[in-house]
Amino acid sequence: MNPSDKELRDWFDKKGLLPLQAPVRFDYERWHQSRNDIHRATSTRHRSPGWWALGVAVLAGLIVWAPWHLVGSKTAFPVISVRKPKLPPPKLNLSIASEFGDFAFTNATGLWMTTPAASLVHVSSNTSATNPLWSSDGQYLAYQTSGLYGANPMLHIYNRIAKATVLSVSAVSYQWQPGHNLIAVVQHSVLRLITLHGNVATTAKMFTGTVDGSVIWSPNGSYLAYSLTEGTLGRRHDVATEVAVKATGIGPPKPLFFAPKGDGMWLAAFMPRSHNILYWTDEGYSLSLMADGAPLDLWSAATGRTTKLPFMLPYRNYLALGGGKPWGFMAGGPRVISGGKSVVLINHRHGRRLTTPKGIEAIEPTINSYTQEIAAVLAQNNENAAWSLLTAYHHWVTTRQLAVWENGTWHVWSNAGSGVTDPVWTPKGRGIFYLAHNWLWEISGARVKPVPLLGPIPSTGGYYGEILRSSLWSLAPR
Repeated sequence: MNPSDKELRDWFDKKGLLPLQAPVRFDYERWHQSRNDIHRATSTRHRSPGWWALGVAVLAGLIVWAPWHLVGSKTAFPVISVRKPKLPPPKLNLSIASEFGDFAFTNATGLWMTTPAASLVHVSSNTSATNPLWSSDGQYLAYQTSGLYGANPMLHIYNRIAKATVLSVSAVSYQWQPGHNLIAVVQHSVLRLITLHGNVATTAKMFTGTVDGSVIWSPNGSYLAYSLTEGTLGRRHDVATEVAVKATGIGPPKPLFFAPKGDGMWLAAFMPRSHNILYWTDEGYSLSLMADGAPLDLWSAATGRTTKLPFMLPYRNYLALGGGKPWGFMAGGPRVISGGKSVVLINHRHGRRLTTPKGIEAIEPTINSYTQEIAAVLAQNNENAAWSLLTAYHHWVTTRQLAVWENGTWHVWSNAGSGVTDPVWTPKGRGIFYLAHNWLWEISGARVKPVPLLGPIPSTGGYYGEILRSSLWSLAPR
């Protein structure tokens, strides 16, 4: 039996419905192809018992051989092994721990958090814990656990002050309201708003309907927008919908704009200092087109019109939300992270691509909300060989270096070393956090020695590049 349309949408929704820069740990396309292969194989009649026995034997051999051989090979196609690395307990640089305050991260032993008192707290020993996300005041830490391949996702909310979990519910998506202890949760295509008061969690409002798209908050937390699917199969389309969430109450749903008939929609983010929304259209609800990237659109609240931007965004977590203007994102190239990517800045209705040297791509941008400086990772552009099974992915990782955009060009901070991933500006904008060699580092300049902060933390990334920092670690607001 082939997977149903709703089943396919549910799996694919995880790309956009997890926290704003969410990871994709599930290889959807490989799963889909496997389901089709199984369907064809099991639908064929008169298959010889001898062939079945041979197939079972080969499969058993591959199960034993593949995780050890393929994962260890430097030239093999990258696969995610079910074997989790055995990491020692994390260590914290106590002398500088107070500089970054509450910091949540996950590794093979579960979910941890640091405190300004320079101590480590083991929040959860569940090794599937991921997507930590702090509330605006840093009192609550939301995180997710799931079964194999992301099945049965559960949301947990930990009260940092009470040192206890106050909520555990089934949830595909969650987003904290800026400035408040209210969280928007998507459960089985239903949008639910939950408020937290101490150790008590109550439902403030529930909106029914098929919420198959992304959920975004306005920067000031006054509005919540989401994508709602209307119509039936073959005649459906998505509608960008908004509700006002204020101290006086929660308003009724209000349609903002519509996708063309037969098309879906993914909301990316509200633009800074405006009510305009950045989004892109899921033409024909096509899984393949969205995975490769779709052109971005910008809806104007003032005019109600849409401006089409000449850039493609494969995943919503490629956005760099610096809190100021402009915003940046990683765009272009095939869906694999090692091919043809560059950084694009958006300022109101205009976009600008930051050029890179020949043979080099720019990925994982981050914007300093204080100075508007832009940092990113520069790496070898492997676009032409991106789909080759012999692509030396692990060798490509070593070409990744930290760079800052200054005076119209990228300046590499070679002192940060190689293998850099997930850069993000420090809370006060005076330096950059980044992961390298399974440790979190801080660096404050192009000629300054980096300082190890915390480790071991497994480096992120992945062949498709969609597993970014928010999947494994999160800084509390200060």
